[in-house]
Amino acid sequence: MTLSETATLAGIFLQTIGLAAVLFKLVWGGATSHQENIAATRNDFATRIEIQTTNFGNVIASVGDRIHQLELKAMEFRAIAAEMYMRRDSYYKAADEFKRDVKDAHDDLKHEMSTGFENLREQINAVSMSIEENRRTTREN
Repeated sequence: MTLSETATLAGIFLQTIGLAAVLFKLVWGGATSHQENIAATRNDFATRIEIQTTNFGNVIASVGDRIHQLELKAMEFRAIAAEMYMRRDSYYKAADEFKRDVKDAHDDLKHEMSTGFENLREQINAVSMSIEENRRTTREN
């Protein structure tokens, strides 16, 4: 073997070792980086699951509280109704009073809804007139 062949083989050998070192570094560093990303994603996912679980528990507790409040209000209404309507001299008198109270409440609600719809119509008309006025002004300019 000549000196130039030996030098070429030595150069190829050094390049191979250098490439092997670079390849090892890329593979090892890439795997480490990938592992760190997986750990960060896992921690983020666990945190989000914990937050969602807490929120779900709070919603369930809130719904339970609302149901309990409704039960209490229903019992209160039943007690008031029993006191006001069922302790009268006669059942028929109590039934008539209850019907009258329901009809009065219905009439009041109907009147309030009618007034509310009339107010809404007036507001819609005012807005449409304003829009039409703006269109006219824009066309004139």
